[in-house]
Amino acid sequence: MKITDLLYERLISPIRSFSNSKMKVGVELEYPIVHKQAKNIEKNIIENLFKGLLKAGFKPLYSSKSQLIGAEKQNEIVITLDTSYNNLELAFAPQPSLLNIEKSLTYYLQIIRNYLQANGYSLIDKGLNPDFASINSTLIDDEEIKAECNFWSILLHQTFMDTKIYLLLFLPVKLI
Repeated sequence: MKITDLLYERLISPIRSFSNSKMKVGVELEYPIVHKQAKNIEKNIIENLFKGLLKAGFKPLYSSKSQLIGAEKQNEIVITLDTSYNNLELAFAPQPSLLNIEKSLTYYLQIIRNYLQANGYSLIDKGLNPDFASINSTLIDDEEIKAECNFWSILLHQTFMDTKIYLLLFLPVKLI
């Protein structure tokens, strides 16, 4: 089977039949946090962002070391740190339409961006933090995060292809 056929079968075909089904789509997006003067991210600024979300009805998410590393609004959104204080992850609960997710994304990004801008930071729409080489990217002190990073590090060193693409192509569609 050609790679294009495999890509179509695993990624495009399920989407084409999506509108006629009761399936839902969930989305996870990651946004680098940058300081306007390329300084390190202050841990307390991010913790206060989460505390503000808790006041707005979110439930706290803690690391294995009891650090506040996220906030969740059940059946709607989970906002967490990725692996360090430099990257914010927004995971939206499955919805029947991407338009629903787009509305939620716009709403929550505005809240987050307003808070960060008031504190000298920005949330950017780029895959990599432009200040990555000069900022502290130390992992959050959490056993699960360290284990996940270790797993990906080992796996990526053992293969010559992008592991995430590999998983997308060879895992059953229902698991993706």
